[in-house]
Amino acid sequence: MEIIIYTNETYIEILNITLPRFIEFLKPLNLRINVVTNKFVNTTGVDFEGVNVIETGVEHQGNGGHFRDSMLYALSKLQCEHFLFFLDDYILNSVVKKDNFDKSFNIFKEYNGDLLSFACLKFISNQFLKVVNNDLKDYGIENGVLYEFDENYRHSFSVQPCLWKTSSFVELLSYNDGLTLHELDNSIIKNKKGNTRVLNGETYFHETNEESKLDYNFKNLVIDLPPFSYNYDNRPLNTDYFIFDFGEIIRHGILMEHLTNSRHLVLSIIDQNPELKTKLKKFIY
Repeated sequence: MEIIIYTNETYIEILNITLPRFIEFLKPLNLRINVVTNKFVNTTGVDFEGVNVIETGVEHQGNGGHFRDSMLYALSKLQCEHFLFFLDDYILNSVVKKDNFDKSFNIFKEYNGDLLSFACLKFISNQFLKVVNNDLKDYGIENGVLYEFDENYRHSFSVQPCLWKTSSFVELLSYNDGLTLHELDNSIIKNKKGNTRVLNGETYFHETNEESKLDYNFKNLVIDLPPFSYNYDNRPLNTDYFIFDFGEIIRHGILMEHLTNSRHLVLSIIDQNPELKTKLKKFIY
């Protein structure tokens, strides 16, 4: 297994604040960290010591279509069976709980999952989730519930921190030329016939028919351990968490504008390290 932190030439400066925390807080997993970017920008000031940088050489596209080819290139170099996936604008606030990660990974493999999401479930209706196992005590997870996302749910392929079976991810990309992060996050993907579903923005479901339904037979799993599998923007800072204590710090190209925990955390880091304000100036309004 490898860790992939995905970025691109226009966002790479964000790693000045997130990468040191990935390196520090993911240490217990003892996995190699790979930073994947379409192009390496030498003026970012990012310290990449201790990580493997994969520059894919894919031309940046304004619509984000470089994502698909960049990931295919990176995975062809890594040749790992599974990969743990983070975006550059997710930030860790505490050390990973390796024991819970290992338990979850074992469950993922036993149930032959394709995607294991670490997304926040606090605001997800049960209509989008199917119970696979509601008693995980035998796996050492008290009160845990294993769910499978409804494949027609808008965020069944969420790009929040997640674990992928590499062969499944490559299969998905092979049928989706030019796939963007936004499209993957919203499950706007083609099936093997080349057809797409219609997203209903009100119901959060993709409306489908015989020709457009997904035919990958993927199993997208998520473990919920009430009440602390949420990211730290949905609970008080410095309270308990399941595996990853994480948050999203960029939205629409700028630092989260609302007074979220993420914004408070980033501003406190910048206050302690004033030089970061210059490196991140294009993201701070």
